[in-house]
Amino acid sequence: MKKKRLAALALVSALMVGNVSTTFAATFGSKVEVAAKGTWSDTNNLTWTWWDTGESVVIGSGPKFSDVHPAITDPEYFLKENICYPGESVGTLNSQGQPKADYTEGTLPLLQEFVNGFDWIHSDEIARLKMVYGRLANGKNGNTTERGGALVSFSVLEDKKGNCGNYSSDFARLCNYVGLECVSYTPAYMHTACLVKINNQWITVDPYAGTGLFDNGLTVPVDFETEFNRHDNETRNSTEFKAVMDMAEAQRKAETGEITWTEYFQLVYPDKTVPEIEAILGMDMDSYAKLWE
Repeated sequence: MKKKRLAALALVSALMVGNVSTTFAATFGSKVEVAAKGTWSDTNNLTWTWWDTGESVVIGSGPKFSDVHPAITDPEYFLKENICYPGESVGTLNSQGQPKADYTEGTLPLLQEFVNGFDWIHSDEIARLKMVYGRLANGKNGNTTERGGALVSFSVLEDKKGNCGNYSSDFARLCNYVGLECVSYTPAYMHTACLVKINNQWITVDPYAGTGLFDNGLTVPVDFETEFNRHDNETRNSTEFKAVMDMAEAQRKAETGEITWTEYFQLVYPDKTVPEIEAILGMDMDSYAKLWE
């Protein structure tokens, strides 16, 4: 499923690169850094204002899709490029040579209903983002955080329920199907949200949050690489992670004979004597060592 979603994004990216008529690029950091220092002063023509200086950065609403790609007039363009339609077999390739997704029987009509439900081709990027948010965000359109029932391709789109992973996955794909670059990512432990590009500037969006699109500190402009990798970097730099890695390295050394198993378990249980450690293991150290010979 992840590969198929990334294939959709790849197609959107391929169309957008080098073709945006009105672009914007500014230097922002991570969501944590940015959210603590400013707020949106205009959510239609995205404008971010810093609290300390009062200075504003205008990101804009992004171009209309039709202005960038006037040759594309079919609102189902991205659906047809990425999803098997009736009569197409599993393994059918799109124009980029990528296999199309084979979704459940009830999914395609719902996707067709959405992309034909508003004139996204002649809408700017903010307007498209707001439409996707209104359809798929928690608390919108009857969507809830109840646990999903049957396994379906789009849990929220089809059943109006799901966890953060369901919400972010559905949201990213629906954005892609109306010409927006969007990916899901992990901003915190056991949580998934989205990054969406508006007028060449990435912003964070959390469709699971249960608030308005711009009614919280969860939707902010960020540097993509910094934010996308923030949680992983924080984890790798944490004391807890380093302790786990140190223990893993100590175990490797014990297994290869670089240190004794007694030395290893004294690292694991620094406050216990050897007899106490042997009591925990249920055998003496020599017997334990023989298990690894």
